[in-house]
Amino acid sequence: VLVTGAAGFLGSQVSLAILRLYGPKHLVLLDNFESTFLHDGSSSSPPFAAFTSAEYIAKFKQEYELHKTQQFLTLLEYKRQRIFTILQSCVTTRNTSCKFYKADLRPSIPEYFDIGEIPLLNNIFEQYDITHVIHLANEESSRSKLNKPPGRDMLQSTKAGMTETMLEQLRKENKKRRTVGRPPVQYVFRSSYEVYSEDDEMPARQRDEMEDITSPANLHGTYKRIDEILSTSYADFVPSVGLRLFPVYGPWDSSQMISSAATATASTEPENNNAPILTEGLDVFSLCERMVSLDPKEPLLPMTKFDDLQERQTEWRHLYQQLHLKHDWVYIDDAVDAILSAVQFPMASISGPIIFNVGGGSATGTSIGNIINIMEQFFPRSSDQAKFVVLMNRLTSSLGDESPRGVLANMTRSKYFLNFEPRISMKEGIQRTLSWHYDRLHPYGLSSMDDSGTEEREEIETIEHYPAPETILSSGIAGCSPLDKECLRGSAIFPCLSECANPRVCLPSIYDTVVFSTRKWTTGCSVVLYTVLLGKDVGKEDLPNANVAVSSKGRGFVDNSNGANGAICNLAFVTEGSKLINELQTKNSQDPFVTFGFWTLVPVPHLTWSLSSVLQEDDEDISLFATQEAQMLIPKLSPGNFFASSAKYAVYISPRVVLSDLNSILNLMSERPRGGGMAGMNSGTSMLLIRNPSPNIKNGNPWEPTDGADSIPDRRGAQQESAYQSIQMGLHGQISLNMPNGIDSSFVVHALQVEDARLFRCDVYAEMLQWESFHRGETKSLEFVVGLHNLWSRLIMQWAGYHPWWEDEVAPDGSTGVETAITASGIDQILRKNLESFNEGDVDRVASTDDAVQVAKETIASAGEVLRSKWLAILSSKSTHQFVRIVPAETGLVVKLDLP
Repeated sequence: VLVTGAAGFLGSQVSLAILRLYGPKHLVLLDNFESTFLHDGSSSSPPFAAFTSAEYIAKFKQEYELHKTQQFLTLLEYKRQRIFTILQSCVTTRNTSCKFYKADLRPSIPEYFDIGEIPLLNNIFEQYDITHVIHLANEESSRSKLNKPPGRDMLQSTKAGMTETMLEQLRKENKKRRTVGRPPVQYVFRSSYEVYSEDDEMPARQRDEMEDITSPANLHGTYKRIDEILSTSYADFVPSVGLRLFPVYGPWDSSQMISSAATATASTEPENNNAPILTEGLDVFSLCERMVSLDPKEPLLPMTKFDDLQERQTEWRHLYQQLHLKHDWVYIDDAVDAILSAVQFPMASISGPIIFNVGGGSATGTSIGNIINIMEQFFPRSSDQAKFVVLMNRLTSSLGDESPRGVLANMTRSKYFLNFEPRISMKEGIQRTLSWHYDRLHPYGLSSMDDSGTEEREEIETIEHYPAPETILSSGIAGCSPLDKECLRGSAIFPCLSECANPRVCLPSIYDTVVFSTRKWTTGCSVVLYTVLLGKDVGKEDLPNANVAVSSKGRGFVDNSNGANGAICNLAFVTEGSKLINELQTKNSQDPFVTFGFWTLVPVPHLTWSLSSVLQEDDEDISLFATQEAQMLIPKLSPGNFFASSAKYAVYISPRVVLSDLNSILNLMSERPRGGGMAGMNSGTSMLLIRNPSPNIKNGNPWEPTDGADSIPDRRGAQQESAYQSIQMGLHGQISLNMPNGIDSSFVVHALQVEDARLFRCDVYAEMLQWESFHRGETKSLEFVVGLHNLWSRLIMQWAGYHPWWEDEVAPDGSTGVETAITASGIDQILRKNLESFNEGDVDRVASTDDAVQVAKETIASAGEVLRSKWLAILSSKSTHQFVRIVPAETGLVVKLDLP
């Protein structure tokens, strides 16, 4: 099956339904991965014109910096999440492979200045045995061009060239199949209710597919009508079904204005620029976004002053008409059902294309005003003045009654031929949509800390968050089974112990019974050092860093004496009943704590029996979560609930990592980017990571990527990497970290008392959980999310008129970057000289540093430049801007043991 527009609202949900219901051998996904908001109308030509290479690059840079708006990137992020959800679902669908292509189907006709991708279609049909094409790629309608004249760029971007490209390819393919007696490829395409004209003088009425159409409602409707006519022209070789979709709404929609004759004639008088009259945002998406985050004392439409109603009556009447305009809204699940019914329609039995209306089945239609009233049933306004009915009564008394106008769907033909009948009422659909928006607003629970890190749970929840009624909560993810991916709609389900979890829908873990002890033991610790070592067969040799040090001046672990009341600040989570636990318990039978070197061991239940009573091991998805790899990542990526509230930092190291000086590492966390900045803005470091060494390091160095930094070998990981590469192409490399060897995830420092740091950790953990690539997959997820956050932060700064100052900061010595020069002799001093004070009888194994020193010398000599940290910004909702800091492995602060 080939689906075009697969990253769009409708295309993504159709693709997911195909995977769930049919499990095709191949699902080919195609989307241009661009946004309808790319242009502001000032550009003289579309962004991807057929220029020379140099011209193209220059043109792209100009467009990217000047014309990409926040709405564009928001929509692009929605597309990314949609396509990722499909690909993540695909890897759990047996016997189905998915392939995503970023491509533009618009033909390369010179007068359109487009880059065509027609050769790609040839390749797809040669590589895959396509039996069905679902063409949902949909250029923007006039609803996203309100108040803008239909200029040249609009004509170019909304032409019918995509459909003609697809039809020509299908004609060629079906002609070949006919010669060998094979059935033709069946074709379902998307049309629109906008092909029907809107008469200002006529009340809302149902429209029939068989009626003559002479003047569509707008330009977009005209092009959709051309698509239908083209399908008729190709009917000899391409059997097809066209669906005139009425406005579709629901989860995963993105903001789009509903088109109508009324909205297309908004006043453009100069004084409108400062008008307190809402003329945009009257779509279901925008209304839901506002409703779930709004103070109950505030009105959904912020219009409480009517002093100028008489003076600006034309503009108020325009708003009044928008609120009364009727449409036959169709919920996304019903729209998907109609498309899948069309896919199964026996097209070979008809001569020519057949067109069907797809609406919500309402005999009278539903206006935006009706929708707002439904929303206020679920989120009541707490004051009479905030209720929508107050606004409507005031407008009605001043402007008089408005006759309901609009276009409704006659569904008789669809019911007879497709057996399609909508199932979701408008009220139920709005309830489900509000629930999805509320879950998106709080994906990781409510905040428990303020900007400075002090816990003020009740105050912040009271001030910043407004609770949803139980009806909304129960129809969201809280009402889903953790295993029901269709119900979850792409939401990640976390372990109940995770700081990211929704307590109403979460999964158990092996740590659930031990966190009470770890919180008690770490009370008074400002820093907690921890590691994880699971498995019944692990022994002393598997925890080599317990008795290894590389510095006599610095300490590679936390001094427990610094904590209050005998706090224990160095914890190793180890499987209960393992060789290591049994041996140490026998040796130190009188000690209430099991210790090994500087570690205090935390016995956790054995994996096989601790989860088997709750999780079905024969379920592929759950068995993945119940693996050692998945369980090890819980404290590593989400440590917020494991330790006492006194802990400011949590430092994870793998069993083969040794720290030369923990205090120096913590000092790096306390430093800030020092280049420029913005007046009045504070900054902080939320996470500290290690960058893999330079590629010129010789073989045999201890920094081989053994903790996720290498390419991912399993099918899930391969799909994950492929998706990341596609997104990199879609964003033209803008999320690249520019680190050829990537990040090493065997060492991570977390800031625990910063809310933005928690949200960032949850983004990383959610990305990893959704791909279910627990084996070596967390590093790829981490790198991708860091890059995505940095991209957003850069663009937000640019939109605000500032330069992303952290990218070119200047150190006190005048060099670029905050790291001062590190010489080979300096590393020699850190790693070699400080071994002199160690007594070999006190340790089981001493790290050899000869290779590390030599590697550092060669690296610095060959690089010939300053080794410096890299700062990457994360999205910050508070007054303090947070960063991820990545330091080179060559600093010697973190040493990985090179052991068999």
